[in-house]
Order: sequence, then structure tokens, then C-alpha cells
Amino acid sequence: LIEAWTGSAPFRRAAREDPASPVPLFHLGEVWWQLGVPAAAAGAWHRSAQLAPGLVPPRQALSEAAMLHGDYATALTMAREVAAVAPQDVRNEAMAAAAAAALGDVAALDRSADLIGREPALVQIPSLAHAYAAALTAAQPAARAALHRALAAHIDLAPAELLAQPSVTVIQ
Repeated sequence: LIEAWTGSAPFRRAAREDPASPVPLFHLGEVWWQLGVPAAAAGAWHRSAQLAPGLVPPRQALSEAAMLHGDYATALTMAREVAAVAPQDVRNEAMAAAAAAALGDVAALDRSADLIGREPALVQIPSLAHAYAAALTAAQPAARAALHRALAAHIDLAPAELLAQPSVTVIQ
């Protein structure tokens, strides 16, 4: 924790010196996240997002953090806020689709598969892998077929967390 406090000092100072700027708070959140203090990270990202409604990075960070913690509803809400500002952001589109799929939206399983087909590197993103695993576990076999095929085509990129899911063993 001492490392976290020391590593965050420049951003804490910048946030004090310019309390209306969302940028130091966003970066402070990044430091806290990297140092394993997710609650502090989320708090900094929320404050950053409040200060700048059109700023994408804190909302993306909140979406990914929520997804990693299994809070797919919050992840989807944040991804929708990002989409309003940056509709062409493929990673965010993947976040929204994966969160919706994890919440049981069957059409989102197909959207996720399409996005993986366009951008195979999406498979490597831990927050997406977490949501894909949750979606595959919850979905009926027929509904998850397209996502299975997309993941199978890029299985060499998939993180261990995704491969460890019982519903994914079919594609290994």
C-alpha cells in the first residue's frame, strides 16, 4: 500500500492543483488499478467521468473493471455511454456486446462472434474473456455456436481464464 500511495503522488498532486481537470483523476485511477486497489481506481474514474461527460477513457476503464468483477449491467451502461461519444470504437462495441451476452442477450452472442471475426485480438482482452466465459456458461448450446466458432478460430490467443470454462472445452 505504501507503493500505491507513493506511485500515485504525482497524480494526487495534479488533481489537487487542478480539481476541474478529469485527466489527473483518470491517471490516478490507472495507478490504483495497476497497484491492485480497484475501489480507489473506480472512485477516481467515476470522479473523472463526472468532470468530463464526453471523456471516453474513464468510462472504458469503468466498463472493463465492472466486467472483470462480473458486474455486466454496469459494464453495459458504461459501454453505452462511450458509444454515445465514440460510436466507431470497436473495443467498446465488443465490451457492450460481451456484457449484453453475459446478461443473456442471445443476439449479443452473435455480435460478439462477428466482432471477434473482424478483430481477433479482442479474444486476448481479459475483461472480454471474462464476459465471453460467463456468456458461454449461461447460454444454451445452440445459442452459443457462433461464439464458439469465433473463439475456436482464434483459440491460440485466448487467455487461460476463458479456456478454463467448462463450456469452452468443446473448442479446445
